[in-house]
Amino acid sequence: RYCVDTNTNDAFAVKVIDRKRIIDEGMEESLTNEITLMKMFNHRSVVAVKDMLVSPNRIFLVLDLMTDGNMRRKLSQERYLNEKDAIFYFKQFFAGVEYLHENGITHGNLRLENLLLHTNGNLRITDFR
Repeated sequence: RYCVDTNTNDAFAVKVIDRKRIIDEGMEESLTNEITLMKMFNHRSVVAVKDMLVSPNRIFLVLDLMTDGNMRRKLSQERYLNEKDAIFYFKQFFAGVEYLHENGITHGNLRLENLLLHTNGNLRITDFR
């Protein structure tokens, strides 16, 4: 979901999570770990949690807004990257992975769908379950 901070006009994404589904699937610990990690992140190549709201039925995570899909979508549309673009994305990817490793975090699910893109061209790593 798309949201805007009415005080600053900054745009964010809101991930809405069904609490019942998380409990039914036994994912409470995994989700708690993901949220804890993402709240700690402060790097240009890693998606961060900006805020969290909890209701009896849902959890709302306010995240960096990444408006241009993911790397899988980009590659399926363009079929390949030219060398200049590949270097641009790999630099951001490796900077994000280096940041995670420096902070003792190993991403267990690195794949194209978890590399999100912003309209300004920047790449960010997400999904830390």
